[in-house]
Amino acid sequence: MRVRLPRCFPAIATVLCASAGYGASTDPVDTLAKLSLEWVKIRAETVRIESDWTTQRELLNSTVKAFEERARELEAKRDLLKAKTAKERGELEEQEIENRRMAADLQKLESHLSALSARLIKLRLRLPPRLAQALELPLLSLADPTLPAAERMAHTMTVLNRCVQFNRCVTHGEEIVAPPGDAKPKLLQTVYWGLSHGYAYDKVERKAWIGAPTPEGWRWTPCHESENEIRELLATFDEKAEPKYVPVPATAGRRIETAAPR
Repeated sequence: MRVRLPRCFPAIATVLCASAGYGASTDPVDTLAKLSLEWVKIRAETVRIESDWTTQRELLNSTVKAFEERARELEAKRDLLKAKTAKERGELEEQEIENRRMAADLQKLESHLSALSARLIKLRLRLPPRLAQALELPLLSLADPTLPAAERMAHTMTVLNRCVQFNRCVTHGEEIVAPPGDAKPKLLQTVYWGLSHGYAYDKVERKAWIGAPTPEGWRWTPCHESENEIRELLATFDEKAEPKYVPVPATAGRRIETAAPR
């Protein structure tokens, strides 16, 4: 049986022989047979690889087309979803802008409340002792720098409302007072004309004091020459004397500012 070899086979055989180390003494017929066998194997493997590639290429082409079609469907859904949610997205953007504005306003409010708290804490020393004692807890809370804005606002309104209420009334009763010149505090009768001034009276020693706010704080000043008038005033409040006009001294000190800082 005759085998037809390609034209380039002699050259290929020569190269393969040289690379394989076949010497001049090797039988040419055996060498040619071996080279032919190798060529047939290589050709068969090449045909198999080309056939597999053809099959795989068709599969890959169909897969690529499926992916492209899926991508087009997803793009269409995306565009439809964008069109449907355009209004909602616009509202969300507006809400985000509003949230940023409210956050800035809240920060300003917190700064405003902190400044107001500092002024109220300083104001405590100038308040009537009875009122200052009643406001001790909310003022201590306002001194806490970590206090949330809502609680700070609540305590601030408590302090301001109590001050306004106290300023609209004449308040009398008994309380522990540390009058100047005495070694220790004592229980005295007191009466306050709002936040402006007040009177204290010692029934045992028959001494009287007039109190008023000063830049350094609330101060009791001896007023013993008006002891009778102040005693009659307190007796009227205690309903131990007939109501009548009683002239008593008063002090016009510096105005106490309770307005919020601007």
